[in-house]
Amino acid sequence: MDIVDRLFELVDKKFNEQQEFAALLGVDPTLPSRWRNRKSTSYQRRLPQIAEALGTTTEYLLTGNGPKKKTVPAKMSDSDTCPDWLIKFKELSPSAQKEVIAFIEFKRSQE
Repeated sequence: MDIVDRLFELVDKKFNEQQEFAALLGVDPTLPSRWRNRKSTSYQRRLPQIAEALGTTTEYLLTGNGPKKKTVPAKMSDSDTCPDWLIKFKELSPSAQKEVIAFIEFKRSQE
């Protein structure tokens, strides 16, 4: 089993459609298909983002070793350190985060 096999094993478990996965990453909807069919290796530069989206670690994707499921340290959570609005922002997809940032920048430019 290689990185692509591990990646899509997790994608298939978590998403009904590859397009949902692509939307979460903010990439062209056809890109995951090219990764799966080994026509592109551009996933390599997105491994941290992919691991986050799949709830795993880059170590697992790269080697098959290490924890398959990413765990959050018990000593501290976002709710302990972040305001509510930041927690909600972090829950947005990367493309939605970009839209929020663009809106904020637009509003600032009007001041």
